[in-house]
Amino acid sequence: IIYKTIGREETQVKLKEKEELYKALKEEGDGKVCPLLSRSILFGVAYHNSGLTNAERKLLEEAFLDGILKCICCTSTLAAGVNLPAQRVIITSPYVGRDFMKRSTYRQMVGRAGRAGLTESGDSVLLCQENDKEKIKVLLESGIEHIDSCLGTEENVVFSMILSSISTGCTSSQEQLVDLMKRTLFVQQAEKRNVECTVASDLIESCLDKLRSINAFDKSIDDKLKLTTIAKAAVTANLDILEAQKLYTELLEASSALILTNKLHLLYLAVPYTECITIDRQNVLDIMTNLQGDQQALANRLGLNELCISQFYSYGKIKNVSESIWNKFLMSLI
Repeated sequence: IIYKTIGREETQVKLKEKEELYKALKEEGDGKVCPLLSRSILFGVAYHNSGLTNAERKLLEEAFLDGILKCICCTSTLAAGVNLPAQRVIITSPYVGRDFMKRSTYRQMVGRAGRAGLTESGDSVLLCQENDKEKIKVLLESGIEHIDSCLGTEENVVFSMILSSISTGCTSSQEQLVDLMKRTLFVQQAEKRNVECTVASDLIESCLDKLRSINAFDKSIDDKLKLTTIAKAAVTANLDILEAQKLYTELLEASSALILTNKLHLLYLAVPYTECITIDRQNVLDIMTNLQGDQQALANRLGLNELCISQFYSYGKIKNVSESIWNKFLMSLI
């Protein structure tokens, strides 16, 4: 819609650079470019979303910074995260998905207005419905939300920090991990609350003990912390270490009896443990009592028999099968 409102004369502005941008995008796309993008680029307009590859996004970002593109359309989430200074920022809705925009997100987005070193000022426009005017007023006048570190409340986040820092070579000892922890927002906030200065060393020691208990480290002669193969895989896949070990156990069990007559078993293994689904008990009963050949075979393989179905229908839960297995199976069917 935007590029169609721009005059044809704009197609001649920096035409050579636009043609080079198109060729670069074509190379990145194995000879293909989105038809919409190929037309809009001539008018200096492009979109920027998660459907583009990292290389394609970088090409469009550089073209915008160089003035080849005059307008970039993106979602509110990307607008808050992408650092592309512009003369004007237009926000078409004060909502991010279903939720009303937070002030921090709004400030990040409008903060893109104004190109440092090129212009003295920039402007922003926020479009809204009449019934959102009061919310907009609060949004503009309220203070920035307070941010609390999650390191002290979520142990798996500390696990992730420890394993990632060891994997990347940033740390290899308990002392280095304590030093890293002292530089985090969590410790800085703890010190302001007059919490004991040993909070960093105590937290690292506690988490290392737990990681050792689940065999996240290989034995080392020089006492350096070295990750096991599963721990390395967890970091690479961005998985919680406990989830990674659970998945590894599942894969080992499945390797001896993997059902390959269709993709259901593979799909089940690929469903994340964090996925959760809520289905009416009657609907679950209908689904489970109408399973076909391979579906029934997988259910039996996972221990989801008639007794389990009866338990779920009567009590809303199953005693002998973990909730994650139940959720993953239902998700794979859907």
